[in-house]
Amino acid sequence: MKTKPLTLNTDVFELPFKLIYLIFGIFTFCNLTHMQPIMSYAVIAVLGMSVLLFIPRFINIAGYVKTPALSLLIAFTVSFIISAILNFSYGYSDNFKGLVWLILHFFGLFACNVKRDEKEYKKEFSILSIFYLAVFFVMSAISLIQYIINYSLEQYNKEYTRLAGLVWGRLWGVFRDPNYASVFAAIAIVLSLYYIRKNKNKLLRVFLIFNIVVQFLYLSLSGSRTGMVALFAVVFLYILLIGLKKLNFKGFLKISLVVVIALLVSVSSFLIITGVHKVNSEIVEYRYYQSAQGEDVPEYEDGREQDLESDISNRRFDLWKSGVEIFSENKVFGVSYYNLKSYAESQMPDTYLVNNNHGKFNNTHNIIFNVLAAQGLTGIILFISFAVFTVIFIFKNIAKTPDSDYEYICVMFICCVASLVSSMFVTDVIYTNSPTSVIFWLFLGYMFHYFKRKKMSKENEC
Repeated sequence: MKTKPLTLNTDVFELPFKLIYLIFGIFTFCNLTHMQPIMSYAVIAVLGMSVLLFIPRFINIAGYVKTPALSLLIAFTVSFIISAILNFSYGYSDNFKGLVWLILHFFGLFACNVKRDEKEYKKEFSILSIFYLAVFFVMSAISLIQYIINYSLEQYNKEYTRLAGLVWGRLWGVFRDPNYASVFAAIAIVLSLYYIRKNKNKLLRVFLIFNIVVQFLYLSLSGSRTGMVALFAVVFLYILLIGLKKLNFKGFLKISLVVVIALLVSVSSFLIITGVHKVNSEIVEYRYYQSAQGEDVPEYEDGREQDLESDISNRRFDLWKSGVEIFSENKVFGVSYYNLKSYAESQMPDTYLVNNNHGKFNNTHNIIFNVLAAQGLTGIILFISFAVFTVIFIFKNIAKTPDSDYEYICVMFICCVASLVSSMFVTDVIYTNSPTSVIFWLFLGYMFHYFKRKKMSKENEC
């Protein structure tokens, strides 16, 4: 009797690595875990699992190197290395760490095995997205409880600053930064909409609807304009893409109507958030006077509102200008991302990045200006080339997607757009380990793999 030869499942570490990396990203942006001993264990877990991930990937490297546009990301990584070497004198350890994370983003999260069935990646998507929803429901719900009980925490020391609960009239909750957290909430909303449409289970639908309410309230109370723009984008795109598919992308008048409906719903969500924010401001002011009742206290002032009145960009325009100034002195390879501040302190002490009345910044709070200053023309050309390829590749294939998979592709695309919106106002997608950067590279990789597999199937049929 013949026995089947033993085979090694080289994909066994794929999902665990991605799940652990997502958890690491969540820990990094949770004020309960950031800068705590657990972070050291999280880093060890990610790095250890990455070793287990890449060993079998080298066995199947032929499948991974066929990932569309991977060559551009390899070139971008080389550009990162060159920039780091050329600016070695300003620092090297952070650039080395950043290189590791960049490699894990591009070749651990984004790169997929084109020989692997898309059903396996769909299963990964389901597990990771449901995990994402569950975790951020708990975190946003706890944050809302902190708002209700008027919990506020401000801790300052040399190593880090910890803000939690309701601070400066904004709901930070259990998150390190409400700007990032509001985008996490926007992604949770679009994923909830996807599963509401996909699942018939009434209890699950009730939970998902409740989750949308929780995430919407957190986003509204966070006072983040980044989150507002992200929500506007995801709501508009979700309604637009679903509507266009139902019309089979035909009929000018009907398509125009879908666009108008998408705009109206998006604008409505924007206006509701603005209304909730105004109510929140009144509640915060009321609490302020109630807590100081009977005392001679100064008139309540919303510091954030004053900042926005004097500078609508909240210093971002100055930071972007500073990025251009740094680029103008290092046009080809830049100064390397993790040396932006040290370079500016040494060579351009008058630039806004390190010379302002707020504090020294590590970056320009914008993905384009970060790449421009960090990796110069070499980096930005490669980055834009990848972006252009991505847009063409997705829009060339998305309309051809079968009905059964169309919404699966759309929800991943919309989540990627939300991450990109975030990267226009904070450091995201690259040079950071946020949950949104993990989601971006994961979902973009899944989309690329899906389209590549469909193309290969058609070629095999010919």
